[in-house]
Amino acid sequence: MFRLPDVELEQALEYHDKLITKRAKATSDVYKYTEQRKIAFSIALINASDLKMTQPMKEAVANSNEDVVNYTEKIAKAKEEESLLTGKINNLEHKLRLFQTLSANERREKGFYQQNGG
Repeated sequence: MFRLPDVELEQALEYHDKLITKRAKATSDVYKYTEQRKIAFSIALINASDLKMTQPMKEAVANSNEDVVNYTEKIAKAKEEESLLTGKINNLEHKLRLFQTLSANERREKGFYQQNGG
């Protein structure tokens, strides 16, 4: 049976902590950029208020504002980073559970053989 050595287990747990921290930052960035996009949109909408257009047209102008578009890109990148990190975390957690199960099975098997004179 395969058992994850203590040093590798410690490294895996440290890596897990780093991924969790990075994902928290990406999640924070999604929130921050979403709020900043709302502000940029509001400013762009105010700037479009003097235009002789319907409200939907003014909103379209505001949504196409460079600052608003830039925040949309930042939000997308932060969400992508968050998603990638979540995938890595889930994969690592799956592997750690597998190693934990294998290690527990190995201990049970050793105990069985010891009890039965093996």
